[in-house]
Amino acid sequence: MHTKLLLFAALTIAFSGCGSEEKSANKNAGNHRLKTTQTASGKMKARVENTIALDSIPSGSGLVRSGENFHLISDDSPYFFKLDAAFNVLEKNAIPRHQKTLDFRIPKSSKPDYESACLGKMNGETYLLAFASGSKSPERDSLLVVNLNDVKNAKTYSLRPFYELIKTQANLTDEDINVEGSAMIGETLYLFNRGKNVLVQTNWPKTLAFLTQKVAAPEIKTYRLKLPQIKGIDPGFSGACQLGNENKILFTASVENTKNWIEDGEILGSFIGIINVEKLTSQPLEKVALLTNKTGQTVIEKVESIEFLSREPDGTLKVFCLTDDDQGGSNILDINLQE
Repeated sequence: MHTKLLLFAALTIAFSGCGSEEKSANKNAGNHRLKTTQTASGKMKARVENTIALDSIPSGSGLVRSGENFHLISDDSPYFFKLDAAFNVLEKNAIPRHQKTLDFRIPKSSKPDYESACLGKMNGETYLLAFASGSKSPERDSLLVVNLNDVKNAKTYSLRPFYELIKTQANLTDEDINVEGSAMIGETLYLFNRGKNVLVQTNWPKTLAFLTQKVAAPEIKTYRLKLPQIKGIDPGFSGACQLGNENKILFTASVENTKNWIEDGEILGSFIGIINVEKLTSQPLEKVALLTNKTGQTVIEKVESIEFLSREPDGTLKVFCLTDDDQGGSNILDINLQE
């Protein structure tokens, strides 16, 4: 299949400082200016071993593991979910402002569009953080914060000032902003914007203070990535997570035949890659793989999220990916990454 040839045929990744001609919106907000070219240094295979259909969970968009359980968010469900290790629903809790809705799926015009999730610290406790895409204001501008010890009292904060800052630093238009992935390493937050494939790096405690206390904006660094295409179409970031305890990020990028970064389109496939955050200014991209099945055929799934499970003795990385078929269905893909 010709799409497989994209993987190992000189995958060129171009990083550039986004919006280098733009002035900072705040004296504390910096833009990382970088123009360098890199080729992925190693090969990797991403193979789906098993598929698990999720029952009564629409439009899955973010998956996070905490202990033996998982937390799942959706881009149009009025609930966020807690699942056991076999992905059975243990509980579901309403997101703020939708506690009284009877809809199984919130209409597209008013959905909050939470597209990514990660765990982060607030006041010494662990919280589930879900970031809305920012693709429509004010409906899709919020940050959902859930204390894992008090899930009934979830709160939201407006991300609009922060997203405006990202737009300025990365030289993005309103149509480009579409945050689809998030990962936390220590106190550093990484956001993955689907439009123009922009990676955002910032300090989480300072970002939280900016959002909740209206203090000075945090410093932001942005990097733009060029990923391998399928049928001449660019993929867009769709998910991210920390690779174990390493200073590396697993990311996903899906390819849709669509006219922009927001509308849904024909799904052509998805990639999984590894970024070394210690080398963001030199050679950050380590590997990229097209997602295939056991016979080597491209898996036609829209991967929305990725969560690391383990590194096996032979080096195989075991991960789960969450998919969305754009019709309300959600699946878990059990995947082996072989470097």
